[in-house]
Amino acid sequence: MLVTTHLVEEAASIADRVVVLDEGRIVAVGTPDELRRRLPGRRVEAWTTIPIEEIRSLDGVHSAARRGERTVITTTDSETVVRALLDLDPGARDLTVATATLEDALVAITHHEEMVS
Repeated sequence: MLVTTHLVEEAASIADRVVVLDEGRIVAVGTPDELRRRLPGRRVEAWTTIPIEEIRSLDGVHSAARRGERTVITTTDSETVVRALLDLDPGARDLTVATATLEDALVAITHHEEMVS
């Protein structure tokens, strides 16, 4: 059965294999776990006032984007990134660190800085 969706969470929960299209071309094929493994590291989310360009320049940051009022960062070194965030913005709050999601992988695969929704 073939299912098409723009909902990344839906694809992650029901698909055995995912085909990623970018501008009409296939750019990746694999299981959700295989695609997630293409993005090493972790996802750091926080409310912060640091400009996104400054966050992108931090050591270990693979990508960074705003999602509403939160900043979402994919990194290979979450400890260093968290320390830098708190040094640069002592008022940063609601910080979470988690394994990268399928959505994070799709952003990295397609090289789009805005978050897929």
